[in-house]
Amino acid sequence: MFKLIVVIFSLASAATMAYAQNTFVTFSSTYTYLSKECKWAYPESDLAEGQDNALVCNGFGKYHIYIYFSAMDSHLSIRLKGNPDKVIFNPAVRGINDKEGVVEWRKANGNPFAIIVRSKEYSNPEEGSKLIKESLIIRGLEQYSGISGSVSLRNNKHANEEARKLADDGYNKILHPTSR
Repeated sequence: MFKLIVVIFSLASAATMAYAQNTFVTFSSTYTYLSKECKWAYPESDLAEGQDNALVCNGFGKYHIYIYFSAMDSHLSIRLKGNPDKVIFNPAVRGINDKEGVVEWRKANGNPFAIIVRSKEYSNPEEGSKLIKESLIIRGLEQYSGISGSVSLRNNKHANEEARKLADDGYNKILHPTSR
């Protein structure tokens, strides 16, 4: 009887270790629509003369999205709810369209680990402000900050899938660094 219990315990331990090493991950996405889910971050009375306001947007989980403006550009930053001084990644993503933009929160087993967002780069206004580059930017959150990249949207009908794959592969590489 004792040998049977030891064998069962050994098999259960081996199965648990195998499961832990090959944990199944389900990837999914949630979206924040910047035109619908943002508001001004600061009352106008708190701003210095000529200072641009920022937008604060609903994020996902413990995160908020901040969009900062300058005369020529807009920058997206992810910050912790309740601690807006805590910047999640640096530098901020440039070229964000707060009227039409969407932030895709890439999740593993329901937990966010990266964002995917469209970025547009324009030439100088003196040159007519022509669109010169449009990309999907991928950035990892917190312990996944090693996930970083971009996918060109020019003549690429599979850009969204490529960006998701880049994020998901980055997650797997961080989770299992020796398996690749």
